[in-house]
Order: sequence, then structure tokens, then C-alpha cells
Amino acid sequence: MKIILSDLDDVNELLKLGKGDPGRLEHIKTTLESNKTLFESDKTYLQQLVDDNLSENTAPKSVVHTSKNDTNKEFCGKCGTEISDKSNSFCSKCGSPRNEHAEAYCGKCGQKIHNNAPCPNCQNYSPHTSRLQRPVEWKSESTTLVLSIILGLLGIQGVGHFYVGKIGKGVAYLIGSLVVLIIGIGLTVTGIGAVIGIPLLIVYFVMFLFQILDSRKLCRYYNDYLEENNKAPW
Repeated sequence: MKIILSDLDDVNELLKLGKGDPGRLEHIKTTLESNKTLFESDKTYLQQLVDDNLSENTAPKSVVHTSKNDTNKEFCGKCGTEISDKSNSFCSKCGSPRNEHAEAYCGKCGQKIHNNAPCPNCQNYSPHTSRLQRPVEWKSESTTLVLSIILGLLGIQGVGHFYVGKIGKGVAYLIGSLVVLIIGIGLTVTGIGAVIGIPLLIVYFVMFLFQILDSRKLCRYYNDYLEENNKAPW
């Protein structure tokens, strides 16, 4: 018997084990929960993580068991009936051509599928399902966070916004944070205006946290819009 996990189970298990890129896995999880088709690059990435980190011993309870003989079976794409006579070009039950309506039932295992998505049982794609690749404009959530956090700690805020294409907002964060930081440090160190300087440093820290959250939100919006419309939102 072969154990086949659903993609969502795989993602949850990988997140639980702390394997892979959490940001990318969370996006894959959101996509699966929304019944959207994964990009082929995401599917390949997920499969590689599964091969490297998951085994039958770590499998969640919600698994589907199939026998090796199932891989040689073929099913009608319209009604899901098994096609025993492969020399016949039409389904013996409904009379539909074997390759027609492949989006309704998986041609490999007979499981009903929806919206041209991969089969939830065996993850097979129907012949009419295009395998999507992530567009080159795709923005990495992890990269966005690294730029916002690391450079922000060095006094350079807004770089995450530059990365996702929000140049104006990035410039505003960069200039505003530098002004607040320089004045705040200057007043605090000299002792002339520590009463004003310390609150300014607190303001800088608040700006630092907010620009992290804002850049992450914009990155997710950017990718969702790109996925839905095949073009960047700005």
C-alpha cells in the first residue's frame, strides 16, 4: 500500500516540524485552503520538502490509501466510471469520449476534482489543466521581511517597500525614520533635550515595527493580485 498525503496535510506537518520557508509555506497553505491551483514551482518546492522531511512515520491521520494497481487504471472524465477496455475510445456507461470533461473526474484514480485543480487524492493533473509557473514578478515574503527587519535595525527603513514596488512609501519611511532617529539620538546623547529625544526614539521604534507589518501586507496583496490578474497591482 502507498500512503498519499494531501498537500494541505503536508504543509501543516512541515510547518509543525519547522521545515522549509515558513512564509512560502503559509502562502501555499492559504492557496490550498482557497481551493486555488498551486503554481508548479510551489508544487515542486512542496514535493521536495515532503521527500526530504516527511515519511510514513510522520504522516498525519488524514491519509488516503491506494494500491499499486490503481496507477494502471483509467476512469471516465465525465462520470468517473472505470474504463476496463482501453481499446474503446468511449465510456461504456455514459458514452463520453475518454478524454472529454477531464476537469470533472481525475483520469488516473476517478476522484472528483474541482476548478481544474490537481486531484485531491493522487495529485494528478488532468490533460486540460495547465501547470502554472510563478511569474518572474513574484515577490518573496521572506525577502520582504528580511529587508525590513535587518536594514531597519541598521536605521534604514522602507527597503521592504522598495522591494515590493512601493517606492514612494519606501522613500517616506526612509527619510522620515532617519530624521526621527538622528534628532532623537542627538537630543538624547547631548542631554539638551532628552525629554524630547527619548520619545522620538520610541516613535522610531514604532515606525520600525509598522513598516515591517505594512511591507508584509503589501507583499501578500501584490502576490494575490498578480496571481488573480497576471499583472502587478502597481
